[in-house]
Amino acid sequence: MVDSVSDICRVPEGELPLRGQLDRAWAPYGRAIVEQDGHPWLLVSLASFIDGGCQAQAA
Repeated sequence: MVDSVSDICRVPEGELPLRGQLDRAWAPYGRAIVEQDGHPWLLVSLASFIDGGCQAQAA
């Protein structure tokens, strides 16, 4: 359960493609890069965290 979310915001510039390599631990979750206030942030897919957790429990 989520009590609060503080890191969600609109990014008018949109998504930038991933360049380079992500750490293997983050590769299944990373979708793109977004820039906010001049800093790059990894955009992740919440659905991939949920799907990955369900698959791990099923195994």
